[in-house]
Amino acid sequence: MKLDEKRFFEDINSPEVNKKLSDEIYKSNNILGLDGTPTMFVNGDKKVGVMPYNDLKKFLEERGAKRK
Repeated sequence: MKLDEKRFFEDINSPEVNKKLSDEIYKSNNILGLDGTPTMFVNGDKKVGVMPYNDLKKFLEERGAKRK
């Protein structure tokens, strides 16, 4: 991956990054109501968690998804 490990650890320990992450976590939990991954919204309906392909297809089609 060619990860710059020194920079990575500097960044994850920086106050700026910690503040941004804290803000995003707060927003996702308390404003958007996200409580798991993956989470998706389709036409206002929330679905949390991994689904088998056929269940996901049905969920999307029931909410108006069309094949291109």
